Amino acid sequence: MKAWMVMIGLLWQTLAWAQPGTLTGVVADAATGETLPGVNVFIQGTSFGTATDMEGRYTIPDLPAGEYNVEFSFIGYEKKVFTGIRVNAGQKRTLDVTLGTSVLTFDEVVVVGDKPLVD
Repeated sequence: MKAWMVMIGLLWQTLAWAQPGTLTGVVADAATGETLPGVNVFIQGTSFGTATDMEGRYTIPDLPAGEYNVEFSFIGYEKKVFTGIRVNAGQKRTLDVTLGTSVLTFDEVVVVGDKPLVD
């Protein structure tokens, strides 16, 4: 009887370890607190990623347990990378983020135009 209990315990631990985790959160503007739709969220070094919805929320399901570097990027805002974000098997990890605006600078603007052949 005890051997069966040990086997069931080991099987349970194995199944729990094999379950993926989920990373979720909300991305907002650092100055106004308004949520940001369309922010790109990537797990560096993997093919996992998503974009925030209309309320600034994101969810990345089915992540294997481990530590990840999570990158947030959006045009007109500074890019942020959070390192060592731990996702545990079978659990939901929340990572809420604020992004500050950045100034886009261009070195040079070239305008090219042609004169029409016929007036």
